[in-house]
This record gives sequence, C-alpha cells and structure tokens, in this order.
Amino acid sequence: MREFEVTEDHLKLIKRFYIGWEDSCYDGAPCVGIKRPYGNSDRVGDIIEILGWECDMSGEYGWPDELYDKALKIHRETEVALQILTENLTIQPGVYENNCTYSSKGWKIRETE
Repeated sequence: MREFEVTEDHLKLIKRFYIGWEDSCYDGAPCVGIKRPYGNSDRVGDIIEILGWECDMSGEYGWPDELYDKALKIHRETEVALQILTENLTIQPGVYENNCTYSSKGWKIRETE
C-alpha cells in the first residue's frame, strides 16, 4: 500500500496552478503550464512566495541550496496531490492510501479512528 500526506502547502500550490490547453498533438488536453506552473517562469521563486518561506539569495541557483531542493520536492509532490484531487473531486489535508500498485487511481483518505 502506498501512502501520501497532503499538506496545506500542497493545496496552496494547487490553487495557484496555471491551467491551460495543450494542443500540440491529437485533440489536445488541459494541462498545468509547464514553463509557468504558478504564473511566472521562476518556479522556485513562486513556490517560496506562495508558501511564505523566508530566504536570502545565496545558493548555486540564487536560492539557498536546501530551500531550492525543498521547493522542487514539494513541486514534484503536487503530481500525487493532483491525482488525489481529480479522483476524489475534493481534497483536504491528511494521509491518503492507495491499494492499486500500478495505477494512480485508488487514492482514499485514511479513516481516523
């Protein structure tokens, strides 16, 4: 069984997704903007701003390396959070479980006891 914890930070990022239409092949499909998923081309800067993280510009990429890595990690995690949202048509913070080994379908929030 797979588990994933949806946090308030995931929800803040999803709310800021720039949704567009990709029509480069076939009949097209809705998509999150690949170059500007949160509105600007600086993904890490957008994430830091959206999540209210404090930082100084001192790392290899302009951002502190630890903060840069943390931002990209949560950015990548939005894939699972978005799968949970689209499958359940609702999402809230909490731990979700998926019993489907080879599918992105099957995410359900863990029942509290």
